[in-house]
Amino acid sequence: MFYHVIIKPKSDKYYGEYKTDLTKEQLISRFVEPYEQGMPIVINGKTVQPDDLERIKISKSEKTIESLIPQIKAEDRASSVAFIGGPSYTHQAIGRATDVTDDFIEGLEEQIKNLKDRVKKTKQRKVDLLKEKEDLLVEFNVDHKNIEKRLSQSYPEFT
Repeated sequence: MFYHVIIKPKSDKYYGEYKTDLTKEQLISRFVEPYEQGMPIVINGKTVQPDDLERIKISKSEKTIESLIPQIKAEDRASSVAFIGGPSYTHQAIGRATDVTDDFIEGLEEQIKNLKDRVKKTKQRKVDLLKEKEDLLVEFNVDHKNIEKRLSQSYPEFT
């Protein structure tokens, strides 16, 4: 199975960026996981920030995208309608593949839940740190600078 992704930034007035013929593992690690974690997505050398992401579309096909293009070109040649401009053959081929976006993307609810959990854990860790600091100050009658030094070794992210 081949997976294909189209990333459409809000700042892009055209068709966005695409990657084709990905494995499921590549799709998940390069696009789905960063999206769900609220991280930037890098595609074709372009970094798309989460707040600039208008749409992510994931599709799958049994054949490579390149193998689907000759059929699209043949249909265009046989058509009595002529188009000037428009999406590339690759983009059209991706559009004909089976849309499986909802199988991979939970939506913003999952991102919000993950971020809220991270914030909650960070706040709790800060509370625990302050409590430990106060307890040690009282228990060992240690001056403020010594306790700061010991705690910064145990919790370097809060210094």
